[in-house]
Amino acid sequence: MTQSISIAVSDDVPDDVFARVASMAETIAATDVTFEGVAIAVTRARLDTVPVLIQDSDPIRRELLQLLVEEALKGQSDSLFGSL
Repeated sequence: MTQSISIAVSDDVPDDVFARVASMAETIAATDVTFEGVAIAVTRARLDTVPVLIQDSDPIRRELLQLLVEEALKGQSDSLFGSL
């Protein structure tokens, strides 16, 4: 059974921030052993209370990804991802 993760980004999040989240997901899927062999889909969604909703059956991996996505959402020079 193929594992997968879904990252839904709010329609209210600007396009450049959405692109940064998508780039981060692509980067970690290719470089982080925690996400090896896991398909990560990043999509737009209507979310009223949060900017991002992550669905993953592994709770520890989901929490790690939540922290990484929060960094990508910052998009500031002090972000771990710089100019992703």
